[in-house]
Amino acid sequence: MGASPPTLPNQLSESGSSIKYLPRPSQFTSGPSLPSQDADSEGPESFHSNEPFLTREETNARMQYWRSKANTGGYGADTHIVDPLAHYTWLEYIERDVVENSEFFFCHGAYSLEDDTLSELSAEERKRHNIGDWIWIMRPSQYGTDIRVATDKEHQHTRLQLSSLWKSYIIICRVLLNLEHLISAEFCTSFYTLLVRHPEEDVAELFRIKYGDVVRFKTDIESRIIDIFDSQRTWKEVTLSLSKSISGVLEDLLDIMGHPRADSYPEFSLFSVLTCRMKVLILDMGLVSYVGSHGSTLTASWIASPPESPLALIEIRSFDVGFGTVTCSLQPLACLRGFIGGAGVWVFDVTRKKNNVEYVYFSTGLSILTHVTDFADTWGPIWTVPAAGGMFGRVQQYNIGRGIIRPIDDQSKSTLTNGVVRCHWSNPSFKIKDEGSSTFTNSPRSLGPDDRLLIGAALEENNNCRYTLAHYEQDYGQDMGYLGTISDRWSLDARSLGFSAGQYINLTASGTQKKVPGVTLKEAIWNQFSQSPQSASIEWLNNFIGVEISHCTGNARRVRMKDLLCTERVRKRINRCHPGWETTEWGQMFSHALDSEDFEAMRRLWQEHPHMREPIAGIIAQMLQLLHLTGNQGRCLIAAYFKDNMDKHLELDIRGNEWGMNLKDSKCSATYAIIGNICLKDSSVSSGTSCTSRLAPTMLQMRINFRRETPYPDDSVKLRSTDQLFRVDRRRGRQITLTPIGTPFGRLRLPHIYVAMEVLEDEQYGSRRERFLALFMASKASYGGMNEQRRTVNTSINPDEQGTQDQRRNARRRARIASQTEQSLAQNDVQDVPAEVRSRRRQHHQPHNQQIRRKKSPSSARSCCFL
Repeated sequence: MGASPPTLPNQLSESGSSIKYLPRPSQFTSGPSLPSQDADSEGPESFHSNEPFLTREETNARMQYWRSKANTGGYGADTHIVDPLAHYTWLEYIERDVVENSEFFFCHGAYSLEDDTLSELSAEERKRHNIGDWIWIMRPSQYGTDIRVATDKEHQHTRLQLSSLWKSYIIICRVLLNLEHLISAEFCTSFYTLLVRHPEEDVAELFRIKYGDVVRFKTDIESRIIDIFDSQRTWKEVTLSLSKSISGVLEDLLDIMGHPRADSYPEFSLFSVLTCRMKVLILDMGLVSYVGSHGSTLTASWIASPPESPLALIEIRSFDVGFGTVTCSLQPLACLRGFIGGAGVWVFDVTRKKNNVEYVYFSTGLSILTHVTDFADTWGPIWTVPAAGGMFGRVQQYNIGRGIIRPIDDQSKSTLTNGVVRCHWSNPSFKIKDEGSSTFTNSPRSLGPDDRLLIGAALEENNNCRYTLAHYEQDYGQDMGYLGTISDRWSLDARSLGFSAGQYINLTASGTQKKVPGVTLKEAIWNQFSQSPQSASIEWLNNFIGVEISHCTGNARRVRMKDLLCTERVRKRINRCHPGWETTEWGQMFSHALDSEDFEAMRRLWQEHPHMREPIAGIIAQMLQLLHLTGNQGRCLIAAYFKDNMDKHLELDIRGNEWGMNLKDSKCSATYAIIGNICLKDSSVSSGTSCTSRLAPTMLQMRINFRRETPYPDDSVKLRSTDQLFRVDRRRGRQITLTPIGTPFGRLRLPHIYVAMEVLEDEQYGSRRERFLALFMASKASYGGMNEQRRTVNTSINPDEQGTQDQRRNARRRARIASQTEQSLAQNDVQDVPAEVRSRRRQHHQPHNQQIRRKKSPSSARSCCFL
C-alpha cells in the first residue's frame, strides 16, 4: 500500500507559505520575487511589470477570509467567483513556489541525465527536504574515501552510480516537497497528473502520479545507496543489483511511450541509474506542467533574465545516443482545444528516428484519454447529468466549465480497448430558451464511472441527411443578421434545463478551478448557481459586477449585483416569469434580504435556510441567462432593456464610450449591464452630461485601488485587468477622474505608470490599500452615449406619478447606494502624508508639489459621485 498524504499545516493559516526553498544560484533571487512590505516606497513601476498585484500576505488573508465565511455558512468557498483576483493570484504564487523549487528551474530548463553536480546542503536545508543525517554521511565525498576498498575499476564504476543516485535523490526530495506543498494548500488531493503520448495514435493519456508512489521511489533510491555501503554483499552482487530497475514507478508510462525498460539493458551497465534519473526528471517536469494545468506558457523568464520567447520543447537527453531522448513539448488538442485554449498542452513523448535522424513528432490535434476523476482534478470542476431511463449510476453527459462532453454513437474508430469510450467535446451555440425548455436529447450510449474517456472524436459526414440549406433558411432565416464579425460567445442552453435544472442535474461537483482553462467569471457563476446551488456561495451578490447605465445621460456606474436585482424593471421581469414568487415563504425572505441595506440578512438567509437555496438560485440563474451576453462585446457595449412583455438589448458604440473597454469579461471580472431608469450626473463638472440633448462626454464610475503609491494629476495609470492607459485629469481626496490615452505616440512617452486594479468586492479584509472612487471619462462628446441626437426630448416629471410603489422603491434604492458610497469614502479617508513620502513625491511631481488633502465633509463626497 502507498503511503498516505502528509498532514501539514494549512498554507493559509500563516502569513507566508509553508514551503521552504533551496538556496538559489547567484544569478537568482533568494526566494520567490514577492513584493516587500514597504513596497509603497518603491514609487511608480515600468510598463512591463508582471509582479502580482496582491502581496502574498494579502492573498492568503483574503483566501482565508472566504474559507472561514464558507465554513460558517455551510457552503463552498467559491473563491474563484467571490474574489477572483485573490484566487488567481493564489494560483500564481502556488505556481511560483513549485517552479522555483524544481530541477527545471535550477538547470535553466536544460535537463541532462549525466549531470551529477551536487551542492552542499546545510543541516536546516536537509531538514526541509527530509534528508536524514544517517543517509547524508553516505554521499560521495570529494576524495572518495567514503567507499570501502575495491579495485580501481569497481571503485570508479560504483562512484559513478553513487553520484548519479545522489543527484536523483535530491531531485526526488524536491518533487516530494513540492507535492506536499500542493496537498497542504488544497491545490490537489493525493496525486497529480501528466500527459504522455501514445506512439501509435494521436492520443495523449492523463497519467496519474500518486503521492505514495513518489514516497516509494524515494525509499527505493535510499535502499540502493545503502546497498553500496553494505559490507555483507560482494561487489558483483552490488553492481548486479544496481543494474536492475531501481523502482517500478513510471514503468507503465515508459511502456506507453515505447521507451525500453531498465531490465532490458546489459548487466553491469549505467543504464539503470540513467533510467532512474530520467524518471525523476519526468516527475519534476510533470509537476511543473501540472501546477499550470499543463497549459501554462513556460517562458525563459522562469530560468533566465531578461524574459525571452515562450518555450515549446524541453528535452531530457543523454550523451549516450543509444539511450533515447524524452521530450516534453507543447502539442495542440483536437476538439478540446476550444476548451483549453492557448498554444496547447505539455505532453511527454520519445523522439522518433527516420533515416537515423532523431526528430520530434508534432501532432495536428491530440485526443485526450482519461478517467473523469483525473480530468476533473486537472481541468475541473465537472458536473454529471444522469442518464435517462432510470439507469442507476450511468451518466448521459458531463458538463464542464465551458461546454459538454458526450459519448458518440460510432465506437469503432479506435484501436484502444479496455473500457475506452469515444467522446466528443462541444460548445453548441443556441439561443437561450425560455424557462423549462430543454435541448437535451437521449443518446443511445451512456457512461459508467469506471469508463476511460477518449475525448477528441472527429466529425464525420452523414450522407443520409435530408435536411437542406433551404430547410435551414426556412427555420432560421428570421434570426439572420447582416454579414460581419462577432466575438466568440459561450452558450448556456445546451447545458441547462431552465428553472427546473435541479431535478435533473447531479448536484455534485468535483475538481478545483485551476489556471487553465480560462473560464470567465460569468461562466463560473453560472456553472455554480445553475448546477450546484446547494453548495454555492452567495457572497458574489455583494460584489460590484452589475453596471447600471443611465437612460438619460448615458453615464454608467458599477453596482452590487444585489442592487441590480432590486431595480424596478428587473423585478418586473422576475414577476412576469414567476408570478407570485414573493408570496411564498422563501420569496418573502429573499425579497426582504434583497431590499435590506445590510448584506448580513442575505448571509443569514443562505446559512440558516439551506432548503431555500435551490428555488432562490433558480430565479437568479434565469436572470444570469438573460444578462449573459451583456457587457463589452468587442466593438460595442451591450446592455439589457426590459419592457413589459419583451426583453430587448441596446448596443452602444465603444467609440465615444471608451470606458466600456473596462467592462470586458474575464476570469477576474464580469459585467451584467442594464439600461436603468435613473439620471446619473457628475455634479462637479458644469459641462457634464445632464437632462438635455446637447453633446457631452459620458463616464463610468467604479472603485479602484493602486498597488503602490497613488497618482496625481497628469500622471499615467494602467488598469491591470485590461491594460488600458489613462491620464489623471483631477483628484480630490479619494475621488479621481481619468481620461483615456489612445494614441500609440502618447503611450511611448510613458516611462513609468501607476498600476490600478478594479475593486469588485465590498469587503476590505483588513487591507491597508486606499480605495478610490474613479470616474473614467470618454474621449469625445456624444448624445448620452449615442451617435444621434434624441428624437423626442421630454425631461419633465409628472408629480402625480411620483407616488407609485415602484418609484418609491427606486428612490429608496438610490438613496441606499448613495449612502453606501458616502460611508465607504468616509471610512477610507485620506490621512496626512508623512514628510519623507511628501518630499519623495515632490521629486516625481514637480508641477504638482502641493499636498492634496481630502475635505472630510459629506459634500465633498457627493461632489464627484453619481447620485
